Amino acid sequence: MRTPVHARFYRAKNLSFSLKLVHISSSRTGKHINSGCTCSIERSMDAQPKINNFWELVKTARIDPAVGIRLVKVTGDDRMGLYVAELEPHCCVTAHYHRAGREIYQIVHGAGKIHTGVPTTDDVVEWHTSVDVRSGDCFTVQEGEVHQLENTGSLPLIAIIVCPAAHIGQDRFIIRGASPH
Repeated sequence: MRTPVHARFYRAKNLSFSLKLVHISSSRTGKHINSGCTCSIERSMDAQPKINNFWELVKTARIDPAVGIRLVKVTGDDRMGLYVAELEPHCCVTAHYHRAGREIYQIVHGAGKIHTGVPTTDDVVEWHTSVDVRSGDCFTVQEGEVHQLENTGSLPLIAIIVCPAAHIGQDRFIIRGASPH
């Protein structure tokens, strides 16, 4: 027989959870068999999601001096984020890579090339064949893969990027002087 011993309900930041300690005893002998804990977590549905418009945010984006691209976080948390980036016509992002995690890109405006490769030694990259990208195209950059997005058009290239938040800071390794050309 299960008998609730203690139950509590907690709520914080639109997340609810309840914790119930349960005492289990034998119906035949009445002796204590086991106790356990059950926990349930659910998102409170009374909170509205925060809505951000990436078209509006990209207008206020500042140039990230490490890679030379306008970049702003649209949504996410301390672990993962969705960013919008704008690259001016005939410009390239500085070649770089990340040690942990992938980056997923969607080109929403403009055209360019994605250059990828493998770092062989400091500032030396074995480049793969570059791939043309345009509005509507999606691609993934793998963990440890050197990448450089290039705007080959006469209009700004705008991309949505999903990646770990660390890719914007401590997990970004610049390859100085490396160029796929």
